[in-house]
Amino acid sequence: MLTLRGQRDNAAFLTEWWRTVDRYSLFSFLVLTGFGLVLILSVSATEFKKQAIYTIPALCIGCTTSALSLKNARRAGSLVFFASVIGIFLTLTPLGKTAGGASRWIFGMQPSEFLKPGFIIFTAWMLSCALKTDTGKAEKSPSGRSYFIAAGAALAIPLIALICQPDWGQSLLIGALWTILFFAYGANPAWLAGIAGFGALAGFSAYISNNHIYNRVNGFLWRDEDDKQGVAFQAMKSVEAVKEGGFIGKGPGEMSFSKEVEANDLIYAVGAEQFGLLFTLALLIPFGIIIYRALRAAMKSDHDFIRLSCTGLASLFFLQAGIHIAVNLDVFPNKGMTLPFISSGGSSLVSLWFAAGLLLALTRRNPGGTHGL
Repeated sequence: MLTLRGQRDNAAFLTEWWRTVDRYSLFSFLVLTGFGLVLILSVSATEFKKQAIYTIPALCIGCTTSALSLKNARRAGSLVFFASVIGIFLTLTPLGKTAGGASRWIFGMQPSEFLKPGFIIFTAWMLSCALKTDTGKAEKSPSGRSYFIAAGAALAIPLIALICQPDWGQSLLIGALWTILFFAYGANPAWLAGIAGFGALAGFSAYISNNHIYNRVNGFLWRDEDDKQGVAFQAMKSVEAVKEGGFIGKGPGEMSFSKEVEANDLIYAVGAEQFGLLFTLALLIPFGIIIYRALRAAMKSDHDFIRLSCTGLASLFFLQAGIHIAVNLDVFPNKGMTLPFISSGGSSLVSLWFAAGLLLALTRRNPGGTHGL
């Protein structure tokens, strides 16, 4: 009897989950993951096997997270945020693994990938708490001010660790996400202008003080077309691949620069060369559906936490995909940003499916109800 009752409860739970989950977004996440496996297979069978193995836990984490209640989704995101911050600091110790001049790995994982969804959830939580003050002026209320300071610390502390690694790409992304959340929070325009000015000053300081950034930017602005080893070489080969692919592509496995391209940073160019412009344009459709559905949920919700979280997660997918595609089309300096759900990398795929699960949990019909883990 107990077994039958448990089976009925599980069936009812799954039925309720399927009835309330945003199936358009769920299907889009699955399509992007499938596209990624196809493109990675066309580049390397070894990378495909690794990615296929990581896909299993990624899907399990995403689906489990999507079934969480609003309260538990908030807790899970915050827990991952704190764990990832600790992990980033640990990469700076002898436990961390250095690759490409940066200490970003520990125990085979990249904590900065998990930082992004957790950072969005925790910051959105603090800002939504700041909005729940009696005066409605969070920055002028003692309790609102404390939450706002916590939101600021959520940016400053991991940012320091990321710069020490150094990981300028993730630092830029985290800073942009915090600014978007601050804007959605309803910040004073003067504060936003100040943040923009500070960001520009910080970027210029990094440009003149860091040789890596200096060379990347200069290689993008004033490149030597004959330099086959320069920092702009990958960008030039990427544009060449996109041009050679044309509308319908050269066919699976047909790559003119397979030795220079990995299955992560330039995967968009790989798809363009093999399957053509039509494929790469079709690739944008699932991203568009996910971002549209997330922003639609944010605008329709009267819950500040859901509104801010959905805005932040939509911005994460938009910015990361946009930067990757811009680099591949040579309209942005090469920064090594992966294409969500498509580029190879276990940490990236698992963390993005965690972000997808959070978004699905927050956009479920009646996410704050009793139906959830």
